[in-house]
Amino acid sequence: MRTVRKPTLDYNVVLDELSGEKAFQYISRARELASKGFDVISFGVGQPDVPTPQFLVDEGKKALDER
Repeated sequence: MRTVRKPTLDYNVVLDELSGEKAFQYISRARELASKGFDVISFGVGQPDVPTPQFLVDEGKKALDER
């Protein structure tokens, strides 16, 4: 019976420079400050609780249509 040898992967030091999404670090910090009583207004990722103004929707569509 023949054995198949899996190739080994070399470690690249560039991997040391990679990190997670910075927005999630911001969210953690915002929650931490809010739990301490600070009034935090979050402009981070997520679903806004107000609709996008129609003029922005129209201009965005116009820009995409012109491409």
